[in-house]
Amino acid sequence: MKVLYIGGYGRSGSTLLDATLGTLPGVVGGGELSNLWEHVEADGVCSTGEKFTESEYWKGVFGRFEKRYGSYKPLELQRITREGDHGTPAMEQAARHHGLWKPLVEEMLAGLGADALVDSSKSTRLTTLRAVQYKKMGFDVRMIQMVRHPLAVMVSQIYDQPKLEAYDAALKALKEAHPDGDLEALARAKGLDKNQAKLAGGPYRALWGWLKANKLVEEQCASLNLPRLVVRHDLFSQDPATWLAKIGEFAEVDVTSALEKIQNGEGFSGGVGVSGNRMRRQGPIKIQPDKMKWRTEAGPGIRAACSLFGMGLARKYGFE
Repeated sequence: MKVLYIGGYGRSGSTLLDATLGTLPGVVGGGELSNLWEHVEADGVCSTGEKFTESEYWKGVFGRFEKRYGSYKPLELQRITREGDHGTPAMEQAARHHGLWKPLVEEMLAGLGADALVDSSKSTRLTTLRAVQYKKMGFDVRMIQMVRHPLAVMVSQIYDQPKLEAYDAALKALKEAHPDGDLEALARAKGLDKNQAKLAGGPYRALWGWLKANKLVEEQCASLNLPRLVVRHDLFSQDPATWLAKIGEFAEVDVTSALEKIQNGEGFSGGVGVSGNRMRRQGPIKIQPDKMKWRTEAGPGIRAACSLFGMGLARKYGFE
């Protein structure tokens, strides 16, 4: 059983790649599985637009999982997930994490008769060990490192920067709707993050995160001998057929159906997993070339920071 782990930093095309791979036969598009139990607790929806509690696929998965794992509370499973996904978990924490995720992944694959799971949880501060844990569970982990130009990532952080006023209003509405719920967990499940809502420093935090995430992927793949394929967002979006063929060969999955969709100009809405960014909630996703507007929209301060701190690593991936 394979886990195709999409590593790297956010805003780099992981949702697009996950949705594309999730259409393939024999593949489960899991989305950002590190956040699964928060979404279940919040009565959220999976990538199909159905609530987890109403999806026939997920009802089957959770039913079989409960027979193996026992009764559970979603937020307790989220806590176990977080303990094992980052930091330096103790042996008993790692054991609990494996005891949760190994049977769950097996049941997710069984639900579609698949042998490969896509997890696009990336390599953030909360998921630094997630790919490592899959390896320790005995899965065949293939790392697909999705990389975008650091300047594009910095500019996209500005585009996506929610206002603090909007954050406060959304949090108030959430509290009114779930007066007895875990507000922090519910907010994360809805994509609300006060730190992300602060304008000052946003693109610079994004650059720091981009550096840490991509260096982490390189180090982990080298130390654990994980197979790694680097996929540049700009090249993938400009020539998806060529890059899907490369990914198919690397992951040993049949990409014929996805190539046909590209040829016919169709979008991708594959996967049954945890929604990523807002792209997943806007219907089928079409692969569009990166117009690279970010090259002209970055201010001088952002350009200087990217040049000084980001381009050393970026040039390793062929960026200029």
